[in-house]
Amino acid sequence: MTESPIINTVWGFVVKLAEDLVSALELSGIAREGVILLVKSLGFLLLFTLNLLLLIYLERKVLGRIHNRRSITETGPFGTLQLIADFLKLMIKEDIRPFNADVLLNYMSAPLFVLAGFLALSVIPWADGASLIKVKYNLLFAVAFSSLIPGIVLLFAFPGQFSKYSLLGAFREGLKYLSEEIPLGLCVIAPALLARSLDMSTIVRIQEMIRLPFAVILPVGAVVHFIAMSMATGRSPFDISEAESELVAGWRTDITAMKFGLAYMLEYLSLFVNSAMFTILYLGGWAGPGDPLICFLVKVYVVMIANMVVRVTIFRPRPDQVISISWRYLIPLAAINVLWATFLLSILG
Repeated sequence: MTESPIINTVWGFVVKLAEDLVSALELSGIAREGVILLVKSLGFLLLFTLNLLLLIYLERKVLGRIHNRRSITETGPFGTLQLIADFLKLMIKEDIRPFNADVLLNYMSAPLFVLAGFLALSVIPWADGASLIKVKYNLLFAVAFSSLIPGIVLLFAFPGQFSKYSLLGAFREGLKYLSEEIPLGLCVIAPALLARSLDMSTIVRIQEMIRLPFAVILPVGAVVHFIAMSMATGRSPFDISEAESELVAGWRTDITAMKFGLAYMLEYLSLFVNSAMFTILYLGGWAGPGDPLICFLVKVYVVMIANMVVRVTIFRPRPDQVISISWRYLIPLAAINVLWATFLLSILG
């Protein structure tokens, strides 16, 4: 097992803080375990929020470079404080709710989006065995939790906002959901077959053992997974459910103030979760030189930068074209990828 000194140091501090708090409160039993899990979750949330700020800053700089402009430069050194200013702006904005909208669904939809994303992130290991929640079949849990997000959009977008743009966006999200999840699921199956495991740490260990990432053995699956992953994140060019030139903002049209901030955060959270899963399944995860955490994050950021380049260089297809791409090309290729993985497994025994 390859351990990360950075994770051991940072996470060790969080665990010690949780244990000191429990000792000070003199808790025991279920209350003790609950407080420890709460402190760990808050520490994990804080660390990932910092990573999220870096990701948003990086994307704005990458897009500015591709557009041949300077991007954010004014607020703070190199524009680093612009994200703090944007956060404060969302905090003080007026919260507007449509007259006929369901109050509970209007306020609960955005937090539920983020909760589903963090549940998926909590079972993804950042190094061998290093995840917030340790479960036996963490690949299944990650896929299940990340698949909840489009379902929440379908259930809450229209009654929570009572807008025709939200309704049309929800319908488009449903169509895209069917088109993305089938090839994405098939591309997840192939590496799991080769590793004979639904544990992400085991999948990485197999790639480390054969000294070859599964992207080399399953190149078609890697390409299809990247395209389906781009569709699953709901970002351009596959943002048909919130196309600003057609639906204003789709299912996010009437989400305001911090609710909009959480919905905006979901986009980057989904990008990170899908990129992390792609890295684990096809790029060898944290296997590589140096600290496992640094190696893992470098690979994840390379995948996310590739997604950013795709976002800014390819035009948005029509909804029917997205469905056609998936059912005519992605699903057959993903099925062929599974058959190829099965063939390799039968040869290797």
